[in-house]
Amino acid sequence: MQNRKDFLIINKKKIFYKLNKNVFEPNLTSKLLIEAAVENIKIKKSIKLLDLGCGCGAVGLSIAKILKIKDGLFFSDLSMDALKNTKQNLDQFNKKGVVKSGSMFKPWQGEKFDIIINDISAISSMVSKISPWFKKIPCESGKDGTDLTLEFLKKLNNYTKKGTIVFFPVLSLSNEKKIIKFAKKKYANLKCVKKIRWPLPKNMNNKKNKLEKLKNLSYINFEIISGKIVCNTSVYMLTTI
Repeated sequence: MQNRKDFLIINKKKIFYKLNKNVFEPNLTSKLLIEAAVENIKIKKSIKLLDLGCGCGAVGLSIAKILKIKDGLFFSDLSMDALKNTKQNLDQFNKKGVVKSGSMFKPWQGEKFDIIINDISAISSMVSKISPWFKKIPCESGKDGTDLTLEFLKKLNNYTKKGTIVFFPVLSLSNEKKIIKFAKKKYANLKCVKKIRWPLPKNMNNKKNKLEKLKNLSYINFEIISGKIVCNTSVYMLTTI
């Protein structure tokens, strides 16, 4: 169904947005990114905020709404459906922004940002193939789910200035140790600002044998608690110097 209305609950308040067909639906990771940003950012001047892998734009727009950021909003995604949806939500939120198509930082050559929110796929592509989350939506993150996050971290400094605040998710449905090791080596002030455990949906229980194989290969990690497959999502923050 086109243009269905949905919402995220942030700080016990509902934030409504439009969600179109074939656009990735904001989820727990989206919610944690928004919460991490609003809890750790103080806006004292005009800023430039980049929502990377924006989907319908709900993450960047929710942050802008809560922190009362009037302009300086930038959004990019590979999906044209997502970009169209973001433009609709810009209108709904009564905000203006720059919306561009392209992979990772390619649309932003020469730009420097004050805040960067990275919500690009961060789970193993092997998991995405057997999950209900990526129907008709590509997930090119590699077998261990680290490709896109590591590319992001390698290129990040080209798009930041002194004091840029960056948020990105790390899920146990990827090789989280590999990502964190690389990030700590490159950015000394890295810290985890949000972490939550969550059970895989019941319709993934019949994929347990495949998931166990991926875990044995160190592509992903999870726990079995009371018979449930339990994963975790963390949000990391760094400030460039």
